[in-house]
Amino acid sequence: MSVVGRSLLVITALVVLGVAGLALRMWGGDAEPHSGAPLERALDGLDTLARQFPPPGDEALALPRDHGTRGEQFAESWLFAGLLSDDDGSSYGFQLAFYRVAVQPQATERESAWGARDIYRARFAIEPAAAAVRAAERVSRAALGLAGAAEAPAGAWLEDWSFTTEEATGAFLLRARYGEAALAARLVMPPTAPVRIDGELYRGFWWPGLRVEGTLEIDGRSRAVSGQAMLDRLWGRALPAGRGQLALARLWLQLDEGDAIRCEQLRRRAGGGTPLLECLGHPRPLLEAPELEPQEGGWQAVAGSRYPLAWTLRLSADGEPLRFKPLSSGHALFPDGAWSGIVVAPGTGARWGLLELSNFSTP
Repeated sequence: MSVVGRSLLVITALVVLGVAGLALRMWGGDAEPHSGAPLERALDGLDTLARQFPPPGDEALALPRDHGTRGEQFAESWLFAGLLSDDDGSSYGFQLAFYRVAVQPQATERESAWGARDIYRARFAIEPAAAAVRAAERVSRAALGLAGAAEAPAGAWLEDWSFTTEEATGAFLLRARYGEAALAARLVMPPTAPVRIDGELYRGFWWPGLRVEGTLEIDGRSRAVSGQAMLDRLWGRALPAGRGQLALARLWLQLDEGDAIRCEQLRRRAGGGTPLLECLGHPRPLLEAPELEPQEGGWQAVAGSRYPLAWTLRLSADGEPLRFKPLSSGHALFPDGAWSGIVVAPGTGARWGLLELSNFSTP
C-alpha cells in the first residue's frame, strides 16, 4: 500500500490541474459557479464525484491495453520524461504529460457541441543543460477534437501535442511544439517489464529504460537526438499531489547498469515531523529502505516561494549518497504552483531523473 495512498491527498486531478472553476462550468454547460465559492467547498463536491466512479481494481496489468485510456475511471495520467543528447554532446531534458479527469459519471447528450464529460491538461517542457527551460501547459475539454484519448491504438492528445502507439511495434510516438521548441520522438520499450504501482486511490505502472530516437528543434535549429526516457502511467479516483499542510516530492532516478528507482515522500510544509518515504526499484526490488532529504543549501526561490531543488538520496546505510540538482536553469512553475524538472547527479553513479514538487509553495 502506498504511503501516498494512506495520507491526505487530492481526491481529484482538478487540484493538480488548478481549474476547478472550469470543471464546474463544463458540468452544467451554461451554468457558472458562484464567483465567491471557496475552493475547498468545490473540492469537497469533487471528492463526492470521485466516489461515484469505480475503484481502480487490483487486476493484473494488461499491456498494451493499459497504455490506452481507462475511460471508466475518474482520473488518469501519462507522464513521459527523458534525457537526450545531440551529435555535439549537448544534453536536453524533456517532459510530455497528459492528465484526464471526468466531471460527471456518464456522458450525456448535449445540444452544444462544446459539451464534454472530460477535461484534459497537458504539460510540455524542453530543458537544455544550464540554460532556460522552455515550458508550457494547456487545458481543454474533450470536445470538437480539441483533446481526447484512445484505447487502440493507445494515445492521447491536446491540440497538436500528442502521443500515439505504433500498432506493429507498440513504440510510443511523441509530438509537441511550443514557440521555438519542438520534439518529435520515438520511444521503444525495454526488454524488462514495468513495475506495478498500487495505491488506495490509484493504480498503474512505471516503466524506465525506454530508448529514444528523434528530432529536437530549439531556437530555430533542428537536431537529431537520442537517449533514455521513462513512462509513469496512473488511473483511479485520484492522482498523487500534496494537499493542505502536506507537501509531496516524487523522484524517478535512472542509475547505472540499468537500475532505476521511484520514490514518493510526504512531508510537512512547515517542517518538523518525520517524512514518509516509499520507494520502488527496477528491475530488482530494493533490499534496504533508502533515505531522501533536501540538501541544506538546495532550497531556491521560485516565483516568490522556496522549493527544495537539490536533494540527496542514500540507497543503503553504507553506500555513497547520490546528490542531484536540476539540469537546467531559469526554473519555472506550472500554473498549479507545482515545480517539475529533469535532475542530474554529476560525479556519482546516477545519470538522470525527474523531480516533482507539489504543494511546497508558501501557504
